[in-house]
Amino acid sequence: MYCKLVEHVPGQPARNPQCRICDQRSRNPNLRHPISNAIDGKNTWWQSPSIQNGMEYHYVTITLDLQQIFQIAYVIVKVANAPRPGNWILERSLDGNNYEPWQYYALTDTECLTRYNISPRTGPPSYAKDDEVICTSYYSKIHPLENGEVR
Repeated sequence: MYCKLVEHVPGQPARNPQCRICDQRSRNPNLRHPISNAIDGKNTWWQSPSIQNGMEYHYVTITLDLQQIFQIAYVIVKVANAPRPGNWILERSLDGNNYEPWQYYALTDTECLTRYNISPRTGPPSYAKDDEVICTSYYSKIHPLENGEVR
């Protein structure tokens, strides 16, 4: 089960909980939200396991193997029925075994320093070099509560 967070925001009018079932073993494909939905090009989504199932689900790793080397111009992560993630690291690898940070995301500029020991990049992220690693809090605000993008 998962619930949208819209009814939990202080200052917002109380609403009925908007909870739905997510069951990866269901025969109904509309109740399954596997990781393959994240890149299928359709209006579907991946649902991470709920932390109601255990705190180990508070941390999730997704690995996308492009099968060859690409020059990436940009990465866009779009969330569905939840706020954008707060603190996370986008990593890259040339061999699929050794990963290095590509970009850090933090809830606040202060957390760029305290969590990652990197000075924050304020405002919309920009890069001076292709291999520059930055930290930004620009995309980590709680709003919008759903359908937000991280670039």
